[in-house]
Amino acid sequence: MAERTETLEQHRKKWEQTMQLRRDKESDYMKIREKRVEDYEDQLQQIRVQDAEEYNQVKIKLENDVQVCRFMKAFFCIQIMPKYIYICNWIKFAVHSLMFNFSLTSRKQKLLDLAVTSN
Repeated sequence: MAERTETLEQHRKKWEQTMQLRRDKESDYMKIREKRVEDYEDQLQQIRVQDAEEYNQVKIKLENDVQVCRFMKAFFCIQIMPKYIYICNWIKFAVHSLMFNFSLTSRKQKLLDLAVTSN
């Protein structure tokens, strides 16, 4: 009976040691897992901050580009558009004058041709 009790006691101690080892491993695994979750949360927060900074930089750049476009549009309307209109009107006038002179020259040429052929 003493031998049986001693064997049972050895198995119980072995069982308790094995269970304690398992609890220790589970505890270590949980700590590692919690550490990993914290690391992922930190990385996620860093990515969020970085993304927000990039978004703000792009937003500022786009706002500056819009202001430059508005300035260029205003400059075109104020500075270049009147010159463009003036040049277009001048070209129309020049074409009209050339056509008028050409038609006068053509008439004079026809009259000269008639005068030369009738003599």
